[in-house]
Amino acid sequence: SNRSLIMEHNDKNKSCQCLQCMIGKTAFAAHENAVMEKYGWLVHYVFDTNPYNIHTHGLPENFGHPDFQIFANLSQTTAHAILVDLFLRVKSGEKFETGKKYNDVLKGYDLKFELAKENDRIVLRLIFPGKDGKFEGEFYESQLTGIININ
Repeated sequence: SNRSLIMEHNDKNKSCQCLQCMIGKTAFAAHENAVMEKYGWLVHYVFDTNPYNIHTHGLPENFGHPDFQIFANLSQTTAHAILVDLFLRVKSGEKFETGKKYNDVLKGYDLKFELAKENDRIVLRLIFPGKDGKFEGEFYESQLTGIININ
């Protein structure tokens, strides 16, 4: 699909530090197209939501795997490191799925994936436990908005 991946921003928000607002929509679209052409996938960081909506594009089309989403207030550096690791594992043939816990994504924690709606598409959302390692509590529940079916 050739649909635009550009996020809409409020033109009155001159303080926005996202790449799109810093270089302009046309240059941003060219940048995204170049990244997609070179790597086959990219990451969008949407920090004006609570929690943040950090997600990939290109995995289904180019690697036969659902796109990933992190719906938590992680730093861009941490989120990117996790998503790059997941991408490299997908590129080498691994498939991530719901209904299973993964203890090799973030050291010291079991994580899981749930299907979620992200705009007009279904993504595989990475779900983090609370600090106690349990899938309960406020932080865990804040990640569940838009979940299709909890496994």
